[in-house]
Amino acid sequence: MPPRPDVELAAIYMAKLEQAGRQLAALPDAKATATTGRTARDEARHVLREAWRPGVEHQVQLDVLSVSGLLAYDTPRAGWKPELLRTLDRAARLAPL
Repeated sequence: MPPRPDVELAAIYMAKLEQAGRQLAALPDAKATATTGRTARDEARHVLREAWRPGVEHQVQLDVLSVSGLLAYDTPRAGWKPELLRTLDRAARLAPL
């Protein structure tokens, strides 16, 4: 269980994550993610790691990525490992994709 989140810091991280998610969602394919989308992907990965420290739960982060237009099957574009996603789904009692 993460610590109680710092609301102001969480809002900053989630805004950054949503922006990076929108940039990633706009990319046409995985090749573009690895090349022209590298900056957005690196930013998303950084925010995903950093947001957990002050207490932003993974499910909240996934929700922000979803709102940004990054579909569940595209979430690895943002740096989430598929096994982590399956673990989160099981923990939330969701059916895996």
